[in-house]
Amino acid sequence: FDTFTLVFEINVGSVEPHNYRAHLVMNYVVMGDGELANVSENFVVDLKISDISEAVSFIESGWYGSAAEPGTYGNYLYVVLRNNDVPSMSGVYADVLLPEGIICALTNSSYARIVPVATGVEAVLPAVRAPPSIEQYLGMLSRTTTSLTSQQIQIPKGQFLSFAIPLNIVTNRSGTYTGKLILNFIDHWGSTKRVVISFPIRVFGTSKIVEVKPLNALKFENGTAKLLLRVCLL
Repeated sequence: FDTFTLVFEINVGSVEPHNYRAHLVMNYVVMGDGELANVSENFVVDLKISDISEAVSFIESGWYGSAAEPGTYGNYLYVVLRNNDVPSMSGVYADVLLPEGIICALTNSSYARIVPVATGVEAVLPAVRAPPSIEQYLGMLSRTTTSLTSQQIQIPKGQFLSFAIPLNIVTNRSGTYTGKLILNFIDHWGSTKRVVISFPIRVFGTSKIVEVKPLNALKFENGTAKLLLRVCLL
């Protein structure tokens, strides 16, 4: 017996992500004992249409080194993602949209274009890695955005990738804020894809030290006294 491969190009329209079934009808001629016979066979082919929004998932985000608080400038936030479903990614970069009160130190605005700083095992341990300097980051970004080709690192299915975003916290309120990361990449078919991912930005408050000094001596009259205090925030 022998085997052969059939290759079809399929255009996928506006359909819901699902496992679909197609029928492949094969017609061929069989020669036996000097006679020809026409044969028709029907095969069932499974077609999996994936949801691109589920192709990449958010794993975690946090701060390199010390946590950021209101008024902190230049702290790096790491964001770890996982390639769940794409056989191979290349030309990966991300557009980041930040909430009000938080800006990127690269652009001094709420928008920035960034590139991965680590993949694989190193990507899931970002807190122990030193983040790149601003100059290194700009160099990486220039090389990526000017040549989104297969020469770049391939990120296979199941692998992690992490980004580092230098942030300035200009808000005066602590809390958890939400940023958006639009992941851009070229898949194994050579098609450009985009996935929008939300990630938390936790801005912590800190315990402040205050200095309290009396401004007058106590003098009691009828069992009561007035004390004036000066309170200074250190």
